[in-house]
Amino acid sequence: MSGEPPPVEPLDFPENIIDELATSLDLLNGIEVVLKRPLRPTDPNGSAGVYAVDWSPEEYQIGQYDPAVTRYLLAIQTFVKHGDDEEGVGLHSRLAKRVRVMLYRDDELRVRLGTLSTLESGVTERTQRWGVRTQRYLSNELQGTFLYLAVTEMFLETEIV
Repeated sequence: MSGEPPPVEPLDFPENIIDELATSLDLLNGIEVVLKRPLRPTDPNGSAGVYAVDWSPEEYQIGQYDPAVTRYLLAIQTFVKHGDDEEGVGLHSRLAKRVRVMLYRDDELRVRLGTLSTLESGVTERTQRWGVRTQRYLSNELQGTFLYLAVTEMFLETEIV
């Protein structure tokens, strides 16, 4: 027993994507807590949730067992609770826009996502490209509190090299 902590295993796709997105979301103004799961109505105001939604093979190469290109679909949720409907809509809209701006313009996130890779069974999977697919807005009222949820869907494609 050397007293040293066990080595940390590198994260695999899509967990490594989620981890990088959570790191950047944690720095956004208006986000109080970042969860790596879908949000619930009982989560606190200013919550963000990030999680994987789907994986799909996109392209194959002759003689290769793994798909040459794969696509991960991820969801980023932001949640606002407010007692005033108009103010809540405004806060919700600004927070949703900050998420889009982060995904498109955050240079540090761009570098971190662009350098993601994993090595398993002698095969390297690495980031090829990513983008935003859509952003949906949902609202509801629950016991006099207005609830606003923005769901941003993004994709990240990887290639096998």
